[in-house]
Amino acid sequence: MVSTFHPVESENSGLDYLPNSNSTPANSPNQELLPLTAKINEFDALEIGGCDVTSLVEQFGSPLYILDEETLRTACRQYRDAMQRYYPGESQVLYASKAWSCLAVCAIAFSEGLGIDVVSGGELYTAITAGVTPDKLYLHGNNKSVAELNYAIASKCTIVVDNWQELHNLVAINDSNRIMLRLTPGIFSGI
Repeated sequence: MVSTFHPVESENSGLDYLPNSNSTPANSPNQELLPLTAKINEFDALEIGGCDVTSLVEQFGSPLYILDEETLRTACRQYRDAMQRYYPGESQVLYASKAWSCLAVCAIAFSEGLGIDVVSGGELYTAITAGVTPDKLYLHGNNKSVAELNYAIASKCTIVVDNWQELHNLVAINDSNRIMLRLTPGIFSGI
């Protein structure tokens, strides 16, 4: 069991880590340093998602990555809802799993209606294992191996083709998967 008693041993307070209440609120939760559920608890310790951060560090060690589910879900909903509200055509918001590819994050993003952008066989495996359906999976990346292309074909996800060699490989091994073509027009700044 993790202790929740935290004696204050310095002049610093958990309040030092929260935004000033007089500051202008941000337009998006992604513009805030702290999660939406961040607060200072009765022990003057930072709490995220109802969990005392000091207790989490005592239990799991430091450094420690903490993801607040409410903040993630809110961001997913804001992007999804904004596209539905402001864009008249068909659209699909994608979570870039390279930011953090784990079962829980993929499952949460998918449950909020987002697709998952994966860039490797490992990320594709993680998303599939998390329950993401093929129609919401997009294999992206500029150096896909033939094995990764075969895995993507077997999983029936959309393949974002990035170069001519990849397109030749796909033609040689498949003719029916949905593909998207990523174009880079070769425009340079002249620097």
